[in-house]
Amino acid sequence: MKERGNLFSRMHIFAMLPILLLVLSHGASAAAPPHKPLKRILLLYSHDKTLPGQELVDKGIRSVALSDPAFEIELFHEYLDFARFEQPGYKDTLARFLGDKYSFKPPDLIISVLPQSLPYVLKHCRQIFPDVPVVACTIFENSARALEETEDRQKTTGIFFKGDIGDIVPVARRLRPGFRRIALVGGSSEGDRINSSIVRQALKPYEPDIELLDLTGCAMAEIVARVGTLPTDTVLLYVSITKDREGQHFIPREALATISSAANVPTFSIVDSYLGYGIVGGRLLNLEAQGKKAAELAIRIFSGEAPKDIPFSDYDTTSYQFDWRELKRWRIDEAILPAGSTVQFKEISVWEEYRIQIVTTALVVLLESLLILALIRTLRTSRRIQKELNTSELRYRTVADYTFHWEYWSAPDGTLNYISPACEAITGYTARQFKENPLLLHAIVVPEDRAVWEQHGHSSSEMQFRIRKADGAIRWIEHCCRPVTDDGGEFLGIRASNRDITVRKLAEEKIQEREKDLHKLTGRLIWGQEEERRRLARELHDDLTQRLAVLAIQMGRMEQSVRDGRQPVLEEFQEARDQTVQISADIHAISRQLHPSILDDLGLGKAVEAECSRFAKREGIDVHCTVENLPEPLPKVAALSLYRIVQEGLANIAKHAWARHAEVSLLGGLSGLSLSLRDDGIGFDAAEVRKKAGLGLSSMRERVRIIQGELRIVSAPAKGTTIEVNVPLKREENPDLVRP
Repeated sequence: MKERGNLFSRMHIFAMLPILLLVLSHGASAAAPPHKPLKRILLLYSHDKTLPGQELVDKGIRSVALSDPAFEIELFHEYLDFARFEQPGYKDTLARFLGDKYSFKPPDLIISVLPQSLPYVLKHCRQIFPDVPVVACTIFENSARALEETEDRQKTTGIFFKGDIGDIVPVARRLRPGFRRIALVGGSSEGDRINSSIVRQALKPYEPDIELLDLTGCAMAEIVARVGTLPTDTVLLYVSITKDREGQHFIPREALATISSAANVPTFSIVDSYLGYGIVGGRLLNLEAQGKKAAELAIRIFSGEAPKDIPFSDYDTTSYQFDWRELKRWRIDEAILPAGSTVQFKEISVWEEYRIQIVTTALVVLLESLLILALIRTLRTSRRIQKELNTSELRYRTVADYTFHWEYWSAPDGTLNYISPACEAITGYTARQFKENPLLLHAIVVPEDRAVWEQHGHSSSEMQFRIRKADGAIRWIEHCCRPVTDDGGEFLGIRASNRDITVRKLAEEKIQEREKDLHKLTGRLIWGQEEERRRLARELHDDLTQRLAVLAIQMGRMEQSVRDGRQPVLEEFQEARDQTVQISADIHAISRQLHPSILDDLGLGKAVEAECSRFAKREGIDVHCTVENLPEPLPKVAALSLYRIVQEGLANIAKHAWARHAEVSLLGGLSGLSLSLRDDGIGFDAAEVRKKAGLGLSSMRERVRIIQGELRIVSAPAKGTTIEVNVPLKREENPDLVRP
């Protein structure tokens, strides 16, 4: 009976099962949503699939179209790739391909993306899809305005971006107030040229104030080279480059990155897809927002609105966006950005990003460390620390107390934390006296040096000053100091070291005195030589020359007396007379060399002119002599030294220069005398001559040094030689003067 009951139960369940399934099926049908009508949208993109701007538009379209509650929307993507395929007939071939491809799945609506796509749709696709409405996405405003006057407007609406180029000029003026030029950069493809033309037209209203530098249609290498040398009052406006003049293809924002990195001025553009690739920013077109609006317009058409009744608009799809990295690169302050601006790519420091975690972790670690350190230090380090302190104190005292110099450490308030015992040996005052009276250090500085001490102000530089010891003796001190800070940078005072350099200073003074004495002695020796030469000159001129002249007269009489005699004897007398005359001339020349009397009689100017004239006649070298504005009278030492330098310089020209022309210039001025000797000879290596100078150059240098002048010799092989002497003139109390 039990088995029969179980069997009956099972049969009852199986009998009820179809009824249960029917009920569940009916309930499920009642709960299912109503079927949404299917709509197909054909998306026609102007460029190839890699263009990043198209991805942003597509993202916006998808976000709206695929989530619409009223329609089941199916999207089809076609990339027209006009930049890479510009051959004749390509557009017609592409139109036939699209007609064949979508003959079995015709679109209910076409969305053209970017400016080059819409003209293609209106010209080539109207025959294929004659009644299909079109939504134009991201076109220029003037294209939309032109469409209003055509029949195509009946089936077309869309969204544009304004022709004011996103307010790029006002933004650039705000960020770069001094800019006067815009360098326009664009490519060579048909789309690039159209874009550049429209942007160029939009810049027309600014032409009176802004100069346009047109870099469109150039090769990429030329663009990169030119943007690196733009004037500083320029900004770069990048439109698009899909192809350059040489036919090389580019992804526009990658080309932008290359150009921006090479540019020496800020780069601007008009779309947000370029942000992060080198543009500063501005009022940028939001491509994703444009895509969303295009999808919304498509849904409105699916819902029954006619395209001609939907006006073209920009739908406020622009916003102020800026790249933080470019602002920093061009030193643009964020404070001057327009209100409501968004700054992207801002670098967030580790502290800003993980501040809470860092603080929490640090507190935990700190608390644990403090507990551990407290336990360890109280149990194990007390005795060791005390021992180290004792050792450190001993070392410190040993080094500080046994130094030979006067060391001290002053606190920020001027009191002395420490002063070494050596201060007593140097100053005569004990360390205790200095500690009890911190002003004692200032008081012992001699009054004449206190200004130097106060001006020093405990800077890190060295200084020297004098102090008066307790016994009244004067000592020279060399002082150096530096600020003392703890590990946290807190100022703890001044650490200074004073060294007694009295012995060294006295030695230096003795050396200086000896140099002065040597200088005077050298001058006296040279002057003594000149006096001796003068004496010899008088003797030669007044004695030997007169006697030789008498001899010449006598020889002449002898010649007259024997004219009627033997002819060979007469010739001998003539030869003797000529020799006697030559001896007289030579002795006269020697007299001039020993001491030029013309210098005393007529002055330095005439003496130099006479010397140049004699030199030109004797050597056959053209000499141009200029003497101007010589003061009257001149110190004899200066006049004689300059005359001897002229003599030595001309002698060197005759011996070594192989010159054809020479110039001697002696000019007077407010600051003194200026002497210059120049020749066009073979010159010499000045470095080699400086190493092994001859007697002539050494004599010149010594004479210039005696009269406290400056000597400069410039020469090079085959470039002649120039000697320049500048002599300051100082009137002496009892000058031994000569006329110029």
